[in-house]
Amino acid sequence: MKLCCTLIVAGIGVAGCGDSEADETRRFLQIAEGLDVDATPEARRGGIEELRRLSLSNAGLRTTRDTCIQGHEALLAAERLTAGARTDLEALERSENPRPDTTIAKAIADSNTALERAQQLVPACNQAISRLVLQHRPR
Repeated sequence: MKLCCTLIVAGIGVAGCGDSEADETRRFLQIAEGLDVDATPEARRGGIEELRRLSLSNAGLRTTRDTCIQGHEALLAAERLTAGARTDLEALERSENPRPDTTIAKAIADSNTALERAQQLVPACNQAISRLVLQHRPR
């Protein structure tokens, strides 16, 4: 599932924008379109880093970029923490002397916190991207 609607960036018009703002918006949308929650973690981290390196002069685009970065980083953290807790729990279940492990409980709690953050930020990212697409569509 794509996090944002499929964007045909080449077809996005920029009526009412200066060339530099239009170029910034186009570059941002090209990268943001690639943030797919079904992609591998490595691919997602690459997209996040590409967004992070993107130099933007427009404050609104910077805010959207930062929201997208924070949301996707939180989602990756939740996935990583959950996977680690699952591995630790499976190892604990296989041990001959299983006992409660507080590190597993902490990892699960931290994962839940990261997931809650992602559930707020990723939709905000997607909504901002959708607004940009609508604002810069040819009229």
